[in-house]
Amino acid sequence: MKKNAAITARRSSATLGIVLLAFAGSVSAQPKLEGVWSGIMTTRHDPFWKIEDWACFNGCPAIAVEHLKTLLADPQNDHVPVFGLLGQSWAVARESMRPNAIGKSVEIFNSITDATDPTLNCEPYGFAREVVNALPIKITNDGKNIRIDYEEWTQTRTIYLDGRAHPKSPKPTMLGHSIGHWEGDALVVDTVGLAPDIFYPQYSGGGYSENAHARERYTVAENPRRLLVDLTVEDPTMFKGTFAVHKVWLYKPDMKLVKDSCKDYPTKP
Repeated sequence: MKKNAAITARRSSATLGIVLLAFAGSVSAQPKLEGVWSGIMTTRHDPFWKIEDWACFNGCPAIAVEHLKTLLADPQNDHVPVFGLLGQSWAVARESMRPNAIGKSVEIFNSITDATDPTLNCEPYGFAREVVNALPIKITNDGKNIRIDYEEWTQTRTIYLDGRAHPKSPKPTMLGHSIGHWEGDALVVDTVGLAPDIFYPQYSGGGYSENAHARERYTVAENPRRLLVDLTVEDPTMFKGTFAVHKVWLYKPDMKLVKDSCKDYPTKP
């Protein structure tokens, strides 16, 4: 009897151990997002980057990267400057967006280009461009919420992680109202209350309204340490389907953000 009891106890202990190991394996540690992260524009000499990464220096849809890879692989393009090929890949991405524009977004698509971009008149980026802009970002965590400081246009946003919901009728702002939660090792951010604005005219065109609903998914990869975001925006009053872009930053703990100035941009008289 004692022997059988001992065997039963060992089996129960082993079963419990297997369950605990399985549970531990299913729970991913939340990565540290704090610090300064910089994209290819400000870390261009880092050996991590490939030529095709220039297609995403300010974020990009997947089609832009794939088309640039195709152009780079064609020997007939060996004499074409890389930024010439980049322009071609963005043009293809932009045209792929044209059929999706509806309502006022059609007017925006046709009227706003690189030459008529409001940025030229010192108008800061709205949410969809600021989130994936070309300059460094700094992330801090106060124990409850996350703050992101953007060097581009010196803007700041808070991502609330304290369990609150969105306001019922949020007042539209440039960067909206953001709440987040962890899904395994990914920080998922939900944003509403966005002031109407535009997407990057180089590779997408069109824009979004105060009805836009955005979702960001942040993950961290290693070797080298880098931050990745997948941004999606839905706004059935402005475009069909989902607008989606991707962006990568490298971890640069010694880098400092500098105060952005409109003097750094060409402006109209």
